[in-house]
Amino acid sequence: MMNAMRVATTIFLVIQGRGIHAQTECPDLTKSCSTCADYGQSKVYSFVPPIIRKAQNGEVQYVLEFESDSGEITSFECAAEDGGRIRALRVGGHPMLVDAETAGANGYPGLYGSIFWPSPQSVWGWPPPAAFESANYSIWVDEAAMAISLAGPVDPVTGLSSTKRFSLDLVQGSIVLEYVLSRADGGSSGSSTVPVAPWEITRVGPGGITFFPTAPATVHKIGGRTDFPVIPTTDASNATWFAQDPAAMNETGEKLFTEGCGGWIAQAVHSEEGSWSVLVKSCDAPPPGSGSACAGEGTLEVYAVPDYVEVETQGSCEVLKIGASRTWTCRWYARDLPSSCKAEVGNSALVGFADCLANCGGVD
Repeated sequence: MMNAMRVATTIFLVIQGRGIHAQTECPDLTKSCSTCADYGQSKVYSFVPPIIRKAQNGEVQYVLEFESDSGEITSFECAAEDGGRIRALRVGGHPMLVDAETAGANGYPGLYGSIFWPSPQSVWGWPPPAAFESANYSIWVDEAAMAISLAGPVDPVTGLSSTKRFSLDLVQGSIVLEYVLSRADGGSSGSSTVPVAPWEITRVGPGGITFFPTAPATVHKIGGRTDFPVIPTTDASNATWFAQDPAAMNETGEKLFTEGCGGWIAQAVHSEEGSWSVLVKSCDAPPPGSGSACAGEGTLEVYAVPDYVEVETQGSCEVLKIGASRTWTCRWYARDLPSSCKAEVGNSALVGFADCLANCGGVD
């Protein structure tokens, strides 16, 4: 949500998929998976063990890694520390998330990687609850299932806790992220009757482009918060665009709330060597116009400062009774970007490539 850091150039897109709450009112940006071969996508993926590894400095690492039949390696790393944080994602050796070292060097320790919070923020304010942001989680590994599970403590303010299970799908070449939000009690805030939603926040570097299919005119709305300027957007080619210029950004940050048309988010990252990689995230999302977002929130949010961008996806807002839990599932697909897909605003081939991954992992 706040503060700044600097890493590689990034591009985001959010696209409506066929698998989760597909809406006929949304722009038809889908691309048949039978044409994925046009992009030269792999059909065979292999697990690269072990999950538990030791870094050169002796630190224990928890890594899910797989290799395509073309030799491309995707590596996903998480940790028990910092709220069971996703620390890194690399494809072809190229980092795709802000790392802890970069965050610390820029004076914003802790604001890195990808994290899971409860929504709405109005229940807990700022900073985020330690149980979700900074606590040490229990962690265990199932090598045979290619899975890592984490469990966090109960937050005394909200009475909420989270568990996470990260695993590999070698059919689609994806990382499956299952988040479970549970309520032990109403917490000191007495908020047991306040509807809550799952919330995934992914931090990347500056200078990119955010875009997503424009929702139907009857529900399309770009909003923000009174304490931040609204991120400027442009509607074109059935999509809403935000081109981030670090030099033009407000130092205190700019914010965007909207419903979008799904829950598909993609990120293209420009490496120092000049190549591009793409991450497509797919999370369960309510349909546009359903009014399912938490009060003061959006099912799709973007927060930007000169030095970094957060792209945030939320699920539907529901009352979670004491003793109850709910599961929210996301999938991440990371690939090198084919030369046929230029990382340019409005490029329909880039949208088609991301949509192909989001719907079937690029498998014909």
